Amino acid sequence: MIEDRNKYKNSIEALLFAWGDLIEVNEICKYFNLEKTIVEDIIDELKSEYSDRGLRIQIVGKSVQLNSNPQYNKIISDFGVKQKKRNLSNAAMETLSIIAYLQPTTKSVVEQIRGVHSDGSIRTLLDRGLIREAGKLNQPGRPIVYRTTDEFLKSFEIENLNDLPELVDKEEILELLKITEIDFDDIEDIEPAEELEESIEYEQNSIESDYSEVVETDETE
Repeated sequence: MIEDRNKYKNSIEALLFAWGDLIEVNEICKYFNLEKTIVEDIIDELKSEYSDRGLRIQIVGKSVQLNSNPQYNKIISDFGVKQKKRNLSNAAMETLSIIAYLQPTTKSVVEQIRGVHSDGSIRTLLDRGLIREAGKLNQPGRPIVYRTTDEFLKSFEIENLNDLPELVDKEEILELLKITEIDFDDIEDIEPAEELEESIEYEQNSIESDYSEVVETDETE
């Protein structure tokens, strides 16, 4: 019934407002005992209704959040409410860029591209919650495999990895750098392999900056 649907819609809106952080859509479905398609339709409606308001519905991967509209960030900042983002160093940004585009990938690949040790940068990105361990390779030493997180998507205000700017020919770059792309069969997953594979289908996406900027940047941590 329409009345029931409106009740659920208002309840989901109130929940998003009160929670203030990302909530997985599946968790909303379980809590209200609703089918995923119904919840997704309600979220789409809310997103449309909030499109020209001070608040907005932000979808990040498989999660959703009600937060402030970015166009009013300056007002919020001037009022002293907005938390200042801690700027990432050039080294950390380089490392994050490489992981974002080549994920799942390892520290050795990052270091091969950057030409310097990247332990500090990776540690910083882990501490900020921008990347996380996604498994280990079935290779000598069992190196850790890294991938980006929902916090990465949220911080850079993109809904999913398909929204990343397009990378110049990825296969050509891998061949040039003599890097072998990681096969999912070689990963011992911390999370299900199908979820990992689904979340990084970005090979045909767009990029604004030349990849050489990632390879030829400052070699300092």
